[in-house]
Amino acid sequence: MLPYQGLFVVAFVAFVVELVSFIANRYFVNPAESFEEKRLTLEAKRLRAEAKTLEGSPATFMEFAKVGREATTCEKRADELRLEREGRKSTPAGKLASQIAYFLFPLSMVFAYFFWTSFVSEMEPVLRVPEVSWVWPMAHMIALPNQPPNGSVSSVGWMWVCRRVFARLLDLAVPL
Repeated sequence: MLPYQGLFVVAFVAFVVELVSFIANRYFVNPAESFEEKRLTLEAKRLRAEAKTLEGSPATFMEFAKVGREATTCEKRADELRLEREGRKSTPAGKLASQIAYFLFPLSMVFAYFFWTSFVSEMEPVLRVPEVSWVWPMAHMIALPNQPPNGSVSSVGWMWVCRRVFARLLDLAVPL
C-alpha cells in the first residue's frame, strides 16, 4: 500500500470514529435540551415576571394566582422533559453509548499505529511538514510514538489531527 493511500485510510477511520462519538455524545451521553423544553422554560420565566408585576394589589390577586399556577404548570412540564432527557443516560443504550465514546478514541489510536506499521511502513511518516516551526509547540506530540520530532507526523498524530478537524466540522454542520 502506498503512503498516501494509508493517509486517507487513517483519515477515514478518524472520521468514522468521530461520527460515532458525536452521535453517542449528542443523543445519549449529553443529550441537548429539546425545543419544547426550552419553550416551556422561557414561558415559565415570562409568566413569573408577569406575576411579579401583579403582586401586591388585592384587585389583581385572582389574576396573580392564575398566572402563578400557569407558570408552575410550565415548570413542572419542563422538569418532566428534563428528567426524561436525563433518563436516557441511564438506559442500557445510554450506558453502552457512554462506554463506546470513552473507549473509541484510544482504540482508534492503537488501530492507526498498527495499521500504519503493518501495512504501510514502520519508519515512513504519514506526513512531513516543511518547517518544524509550523508545528513547533505540538511537534513532539504529533510525532509520537515512532517518529522523530523534526516535522514528521506519525499515524497517531495524524489520527489526532483528523479527529479534531472532523469534530469541528460536525459541530458546525449539525445543529443542536
